[in-house]
Amino acid sequence: MVRGELKKEANVWRPMDRKNEKPFNCGDSARGLELVDGWFGTNAWRVIHFNFGLHDLKYLDEKKQYVSPDKGKQVAPPELYEKNLRALIARLQKTGA
Repeated sequence: MVRGELKKEANVWRPMDRKNEKPFNCGDSARGLELVDGWFGTNAWRVIHFNFGLHDLKYLDEKKQYVSPDKGKQVAPPELYEKNLRALIARLQKTGA
């Protein structure tokens, strides 16, 4: 929908799966840090919009299944989430966007 709305203004892009067939869910901020360099490639970027957070908030058990907070561990507590976001922002700033 966003791509359609902005088609005369911008090329809206998002990461795709390995087969380049469907959009890729970027996941939590740690996963973003792991994959971000591959997403940018050699393209020139003017604007980068990103959204990490909901996957960082969730609680998982030992089997990586969603559970209530009292039965699992949070993917990224606030301190780790902040650290990851700062690292992501530093990496994004290197693009010159």
